[in-house]
Amino acid sequence: MNQFLDDDNISYTKRFLDALRLDPVLLLLLSLLSIFGMMLLYSASGSNVDLMMRQVTRLAMALVLLIVIANMPLRVLKKVSPWIYLLGLLLLLGVMFFGEVGKGAQRWLDLGFIRFQPSEILKLAVPMMVASYLADRSLPVGWKALTVSVILVMIPVVMIARQPDLGTAILVGSAGFFVLFLAGIRWKIMLSLGFLFSLMAPLMWKFVLHDYQR
Repeated sequence: MNQFLDDDNISYTKRFLDALRLDPVLLLLLSLLSIFGMMLLYSASGSNVDLMMRQVTRLAMALVLLIVIANMPLRVLKKVSPWIYLLGLLLLLGVMFFGEVGKGAQRWLDLGFIRFQPSEILKLAVPMMVASYLADRSLPVGWKALTVSVILVMIPVVMIARQPDLGTAILVGSAGFFVLFLAGIRWKIMLSLGFLFSLMAPLMWKFVLHDYQR
C-alpha cells in the first residue's frame, strides 16, 4: 500500500513539474544551493531572522521568474533577447556615469526604489543574445558569425572589467563563449582563438588588470 502511495506521489510530482516545464534535476540542484546559501547567511548574519526573511522573499520572486521564463516559447525568447542585451548595455553605461562608488569599484546603480548591479543582467543577456544571433546562421560557426559573436560578448565584458569587476566579467565571457562551444565551433577556430588569447594575456596582465587582481 505504501509503495503504491509513494509511486503515486512521485508520478504526481513529475506531472506537476512537467506541467511547469521545470527540469527536476535542475530544480533539485537549485534548491540545494539555495538551502546551503541560506544556512551560510544565517550563520554569518548572527542568526538575523529579518535578513533571512528578505532572502526568502527574493528566492520566491526568483522562483516565479524561473517558471515564467521556462514557459515562454522559444520564439518569444529569441525576440526579446536583443532588447534585454541592449537594456543591459544601457544600464552598464549608466553605471559608468551615475554608478555608486564603493571600495574602489563602481558597480551599483541606484534608481531610488531599487539598488542593483546591472552586470548581473548580462549573465543571462549575453548567452541569450549569442544564441539568438546564431539561431539564424548556418552551423558549425564560421569566421564571420564567430567575429560578430565575439564582439557581442566582449563589449559587456570590457565594460564590466572596467568597473572593475573581473570575476563577473569572466563569468559573462564564459557564458557567451560556452554558447559558441555548444553551437559547434570548429577546432581550427578554437585553436586560433586560444593562440590569440595566449598572445594577449601578457598585455592584459600588464595594462588591464589592477594590482589587487594579479
